[in-house]
Amino acid sequence: MPTRSKALLFALGAGCAGFALNGVEMPVFGGTALLFGGVMSLLVAYVYGPWLGALAAFVAFSKTWLEWQHPTGLICYTLEAVAVGWLSRRTKRPALRASLFYWTLIGTPFAWAYINFLTPAPFPANWAIVLKYPINGMLAAALALPAATSTRFRRWLQVPQLDYSTEPLGQVLF
Repeated sequence: MPTRSKALLFALGAGCAGFALNGVEMPVFGGTALLFGGVMSLLVAYVYGPWLGALAAFVAFSKTWLEWQHPTGLICYTLEAVAVGWLSRRTKRPALRASLFYWTLIGTPFAWAYINFLTPAPFPANWAIVLKYPINGMLAAALALPAATSTRFRRWLQVPQLDYSTEPLGQVLF
């Protein structure tokens, strides 16, 4: 079992790696870009839970606040780490389904309200930004999941292995 300090250091290190990854942008939808720092924060959320995931997300997405001068990305992706970490641990909801649940019920409506009312953006840009958030979040969740469930990675972190023996094969493969 890992110590709390090791888990905290891993979360901070993953947040710093996410900060660096958020410097690598993939342009989509005209003026918006996909960011890859969410992979690191969701990896922490899957392995160590919602609060350390939120810490990693806060560190990683503070870069977006500094660059964009508005906290939408920081808030959305920090809340995503909390929600996905909590849903996948407490309710045993599959990780990708937990991410989809978050973006459908919380993340996208929040981003839409913030972008359209608090920082009004011109027409096509506002919808591009709102559509980018859930796509970016789901992509990050899909990229983080294989590492989070990897036996070698979990052994390296000294966290318990996941037990899939009672789940149907279709659920595990999904």
